[in-house]
Amino acid sequence: MKRSLLGVAALLVLTACAASPAEASVSEKTASATAAVSAAPDPTEPPGATPAPTPTPSPVPEETVFQRYIEKFSDPEESVETTVTANGCTLTLEDSLDTEPELLVYQSYLYEAEGDWDRLEPLMDGDTTFAHTAELTAKQYRDGEAGMESQTIHELHVMTREEVQGASDYSRRELQQFLADYDLQQWTMVAVDLSWTYTPEKEAAGPQLPEGRYQRYYLLGIPSGAGDWKLYQVYWEDFYPQS
Repeated sequence: MKRSLLGVAALLVLTACAASPAEASVSEKTASATAAVSAAPDPTEPPGATPAPTPTPSPVPEETVFQRYIEKFSDPEESVETTVTANGCTLTLEDSLDTEPELLVYQSYLYEAEGDWDRLEPLMDGDTTFAHTAELTAKQYRDGEAGMESQTIHELHVMTREEVQGASDYSRRELQQFLADYDLQQWTMVAVDLSWTYTPEKEAAGPQLPEGRYQRYYLLGIPSGAGDWKLYQVYWEDFYPQS
């Protein structure tokens, strides 16, 4: 195949070299005309106008949102290590992984701590802010800059529809828009109960979030025409109404 491609390339070069001056002139004129057409302004736009932005999809109605919600899954086929130390951080899983979404969420913590973006990236829709943040975090671990000494996942589970419906008004509206923006035809959420500790150096520097125990809520979905679950977003404690 390589020889065939090289032969074709050589033939094209020889043909170009053998072209008459008249043919070359015609080609140059054609290219100039094409460039002029491409550079010409759109006659339907006033001079100096900025192209109209792509319209934002209308939020998915709340009733439809929860018709698409999935909370029943089969057991995952893949097994995982429950205690892993990488890049100075020990990740511990104290719960079982009973569904594919729970496995994906745990793997996101694992690959992030290992600094393995090549394995982390396929778990996510790369067009989201969440994915870009995860890539930066994995790089921090890989470069020894994360400052995490331990992370412990005490419990995680696929949330029931009723649990998600109890979210704050703001969170539910955001979910309606998110499903529209990414055309998610199926979606689910995984709640995670976790804690962490910092290295002495990170602790001395005064981290933004203190050591302790926290709740996180992960949004996973499947868009039209796709078959795999992906991670799309993570919400913090304010996912629920704050007293």
